[in-house]
Order: sequence, then structure tokens, then C-alpha cells
Amino acid sequence: MIPVGLCLGVLMSITVATECLEHSTEACSGYIANIVKPLPISDTESGWKLEKDANQVQIYVKAASSSSYRQVKAVTTISTTLCGMVALIKDASASPRWMDRVVKYETLQNINDKDWYTYAEIGIPWPFKNADVITHNVLTQNTDGKVTIDIKNAPSYIKKYKDKARVLQAGGSWVLTPEENGVKVEYIFHAKPEGLSLPAWLVNSITVQSFHRSIERMRHLAEMQKYKTAKLEYIKQPV
Repeated sequence: MIPVGLCLGVLMSITVATECLEHSTEACSGYIANIVKPLPISDTESGWKLEKDANQVQIYVKAASSSSYRQVKAVTTISTTLCGMVALIKDASASPRWMDRVVKYETLQNINDKDWYTYAEIGIPWPFKNADVITHNVLTQNTDGKVTIDIKNAPSYIKKYKDKARVLQAGGSWVLTPEENGVKVEYIFHAKPEGLSLPAWLVNSITVQSFHRSIERMRHLAEMQKYKTAKLEYIKQPV
């Protein structure tokens, strides 16, 4: 979700924070009680645990070694093509349609078709500043057709705005694997929302729900005809 090479995880974490800021502590606690329900946890060899499985979207979590904020992975299969998924991920104008609270999204620089920088501004309720995040996105494709977009935070790529809170810690990747019935989409992120002083347990609890909703929205967009018929010269579509 772009140059959505942007860290979706950053946006989701900040969205969680803003939702809680807009409610009282009591209301927020009630919200968590309603949405956080024990699920059968599936341990995998890589340490990921299934947290939510609904509407063809699976969300996994695992502890991060350097932070109390969990890593999150989304997995889904979408009836579209590799070109269609890459086209959507690089469509900056589409980002606000599936990412909550994005008030501005733009490509800062296209080094080439497979290397680009993006900027996103996320709306935060008063009295906090809006947040912004800058990412460096690098796309590769292997001989089997699998596409990987590595996403690294680049907070110093442009000068910091005085009226924005720059996100300093974030990173992730998209992995797009062609399958007979479409494209398997995997998205992994880890981010630490800066400047909002919210406890990690709170962010961890709600991020899964926000992330799931956004990936669902992305699925609907990716299945639109404009993306399913997209053609990109730098992406090899398996026959």
C-alpha cells in the first residue's frame, strides 16, 4: 500500500494511537476488551503466531528482539496479476483509499522503476502534531517470478518539518508470489510510533485489527479491472 512502499505498519500503529487518543481511557479499554479475543495460536518454525484469520486475510505476530512493539505479518491471496499488485503498491493516489488517516502521499524520487522514495503524512488529533514517514523502496524479482519490495525507513532523506513528528524507526517488505489462482501477498512490518507515548501493549492489541481492515480494502482495489489488466515492462508475468 504507493509508492506504498511506505511502511504500512507505521501507519497502522499511528492509526491505533489516534483512535485511542480520540477516546477516553475507559472507552479505549472497553474497545480492547471487545476486539481482543483469545484465538487458537499457531506456532510456526519461524516463530510467527496466527492472531486473526477472517475474510481470506491472515494476520500473524511475533516478538521483536529490539522492541516491545511486535512484528506483524499479513498473508492473503488476491485474484490479480503480479503487474497488478505492483501497480497498486506504486499507485500513490490509491493509498488513502485503503490506508487510514493518510492525508498526503507522494513519490519523492524515482531512481528507476525498481528504486524509489516515498513520503506519507498521517493525520493525528490535536494536541499532537501530524506524523510523517519517509521510506526507500527497492524491488527485485527472482527467476521463479517472485517479487520482493524491501522497505527501509529514510527519515533524513528530506529536511524535517517543524510541524510534523518524523517517524524514526520502521521497516518491512512485500513478497508477491504468483500462483495459479492469483498472487499470494505477504507483508511484514515492524515499527515504533514516535512521540505519542502510548504503551506497547495497547498498540500491539489494536494494530492487528487495523492492519486486517486495511489489507481487506487493498484486496478489493487489487481486484479492480484497471489493476488486473495493468502491464509493466519491468515485471515478468509467468505464463
